[in-house]
Amino acid sequence: MLRVPLPEPVRLDRRLSHLAHDAVPGIENATTTHYRRTISVAGDPGVIAIDADPRGDVRLVAHLPRLEGLMHLVDRVQRLLAGRAWDPFEARIRAIVAAEAGPAAPAALAAADLRGIGVGAAGARAIRDQCSSWPAGAPVPRPS
Repeated sequence: MLRVPLPEPVRLDRRLSHLAHDAVPGIENATTTHYRRTISVAGDPGVIAIDADPRGDVRLVAHLPRLEGLMHLVDRVQRLLAGRAWDPFEARIRAIVAAEAGPAAPAALAAADLRGIGVGAAGARAIRDQCSSWPAGAPVPRPS
């Protein structure tokens, strides 16, 4: 367990509520009191959990296959709690799809065969998962 320092004050309850609203099923689980997410660390799976500890600090629990990359993980948590995307790639994919094809695009992209454009199986699965769980008409996060 780690306490995550934040560069600016954050209303954690409001931020967690926002994350709960935008959570991607199968990747994220969030309520007004916690946030959990599956992650990849150098290709290996992991899980993180964020909540408030009794003193009002942000607590991060990370279930990781190894400790390499822990500093980058803390940076991503800080970015997420500051209102930016966990991963700029996720935000960019959503923004590109929405800009190019409109609200019907996620369903079309979720069903697309992406092998022909050089996307590997894991990348194609991640894009399909993102797009298939994106509610129609939902706002598109801006890349950070």
